Order: sequence, then C-alpha cells, then structure tokens
Amino acid sequence: MVKRAGKKISKSSQKPKHFVRKKKVSSRAKAKQKLAFLEDTELNEFLHNIIGKEGMQVVRRIAEKEASDVDLAETMELKPNIIRKHLYALYEAGVVTYRRHRSKTGWYTYFWKLHPDRISSVINSRRAQEIKKLQELLEHEKANHFYECKNRCTRVVFDAAMEAQFKCGKCNETLEFAGNQERISELEKRVGELTAPREIKAE
Repeated sequence: MVKRAGKKISKSSQKPKHFVRKKKVSSRAKAKQKLAFLEDTELNEFLHNIIGKEGMQVVRRIAEKEASDVDLAETMELKPNIIRKHLYALYEAGVVTYRRHRSKTGWYTYFWKLHPDRISSVINSRRAQEIKKLQELLEHEKANHFYECKNRCTRVVFDAAMEAQFKCGKCNETLEFAGNQERISELEKRVGELTAPREIKAE
C-alpha cells in the first residue's frame, strides 16, 4: 500500500508509466489488411488469369475469412456451380485449401480458405518451369540448322530434311534453309525478362 495525502492507495490501482492504450482496429481496416496482397500487380494478374474478373469476387471473400461454398452462394450473386468452378481452379493452382465438416445429419460442408503467402511461391515455380523449357528450346535452336518449305507447313533440322530428300512431306515443296536468328533473339529476350529481378508494383 502507498500513502498519499493521508489516503491509502493500493499498488494495483496505479497505472504503470509505460502503459499505452491500444487502438482498436476496425473490421473495415482488418479486411483491408487481408486484401493488401491484391495491390501487387503480379499477384493480382496471376489470380485474374486463372479465374477472371468474376472469380476475383470469390477471392476477396475467402481472403477475408474462411467460408463455405454454401455461405458464398447465399450471399453472392454468382450461381453455386460458378462459385465452385472458381474455387476448384484456385485449389488446382495451389493457393486455396479446404476442410470438410460433417453435420449431425451426415451432410458434408466444405470450408475454403485462400493463402496469399502461397501465391508468390506458385508464381516462382511456374516461372522456373517456363525458363527451363525456354532455355532447352534456345539450346536446340542454337545447335541446329533448320529447313522449311515455302508454305511453312514443315520445319525440320538438317538430318530430317536430308532423310526426306529435302521435300516437304505435306505439300511436296522443296525444303530450303531457314535462318533462325530472329527466333533465337526472341527466346533470349523472353528468358531475360523472366530471369530479371522482379520489381514489386502496386496498382
């Protein structure tokens, strides 16, 4: 107990000097924080390419909180089969998970959750796969000479052209040497774009 001006004051009633009242975060602010990842242009475009503008409505709903497809169908203007189509597409992309709940009556309800932190990993994985394919194609282009007919219905390497007696198997026109420097330049440019350090851009 602490005496002050003849009165006894309990220590428990004294506020510590370091006491700071925490500011309450509104539900609107919390929702905005959960949707902040959509400000990254690359992440936004990745999702948009999978499910389109319509499906982004579903993304925003399950990004804020876990929701069942039943709840989504009841509170959105989209048809249930359309909602499920978008959810399955996101699940196949690896950015959404679900849990199954069985009611007392035996019916199953599926609850869906979006994982924004997984989107960058999926993008990086797909980019790595594309880079690998492009580099293999680039090596193939640099290591060979190509021949094609004037109708451009056949394009083959030298050995295949010689085996075909330099005749197109489709139109029977003569196979002639076709330079591929422009194709090589395009591939090198694309590989350079994919391997360059990514800048985080906001919409």
